[in-house]
Amino acid sequence: METADFNEKLEELHHLLITIKGRQISSVSELDERRYYFRYVAGCMPLMCYAEINPVSNIFLVRAMLSSPGKKVHSALIPYIMKVNHSLPIGSYTMDEEDGEVRFKIGYCFGYEPLSAHLMLTHIDATCYFLDHHIEEIVHIMMNDLPDAGGVKPPASPFL
Repeated sequence: METADFNEKLEELHHLLITIKGRQISSVSELDERRYYFRYVAGCMPLMCYAEINPVSNIFLVRAMLSSPGKKVHSALIPYIMKVNHSLPIGSYTMDEEDGEVRFKIGYCFGYEPLSAHLMLTHIDATCYFLDHHIEEIVHIMMNDLPDAGGVKPPASPFL
């Protein structure tokens, strides 16, 4: 991606985030030269998120992070995250093995095609959608530290 194109797309990304601010998105700010930080509230849980354009790899990424209370790894989350990931058409949840932070990530390799505002908005919306549908159960498991989440079923994906 050429520098001029990258700068234009970065401005477009910032404008998109500012435009959709208020739809549970707040605190839009530049994180570094290629990422914008924003807060998204899924249910009643504020999540730190960022959207990034990688001009070298031609990848657009959206990520969200939920810190674990007490920096504890919740082994009960692992079966639930595996079931949820299996039902997702794109994106995935992970859990940091050291501090228990739960992350959601979604990405798109746009290659030599131009990165459009529509594509960026679609991935931001998809991230928000999947956070809205799964974060409540993730927080429930974290707060209750259930010994076995094997019986917990993720919501059916409307995309399958």
